[in-house]
Amino acid sequence: GVFDYTVKTVPDDRDIEFDDTVYNIKFYVTDNDGRLEATVIASKGEEKYNRLIFVNTEKGGDEPTTNPTDSSDNGGSPPDKNRNPKTNDDTRMEIYFLFAIIASAGLLALSIVYLIDTQKMINKKNKEEN
Repeated sequence: GVFDYTVKTVPDDRDIEFDDTVYNIKFYVTDNDGRLEATVIASKGEEKYNRLIFVNTEKGGDEPTTNPTDSSDNGGSPPDKNRNPKTNDDTRMEIYFLFAIIASAGLLALSIVYLIDTQKMINKKNKEEN
């Protein structure tokens, strides 16, 4: 299928003039013998781009706060470590990790019980032989 997205900067309360460029992204997903392949086209109007560049400037300043040649720069502020990226996947991984920990603890307990029982049987057999 074809999936259309729009990408732009979202202004916040910092003293920055945010770039108002809006890019259109099209994902063309095709089934190639059971394997999904995606082709991505980024455009602004009729122009096509290989990468998205946003240039934000401080209000009253001439220097851009983002390096226009590096789209991975986040404007000089550190990323929020408590923020998770937004996806369409609503899976709560914490629940699966909790189940995995409980299952591991159960296996450990069963292993200990088995070892103790086996040791008792060995001791009993040794007493009977003597």
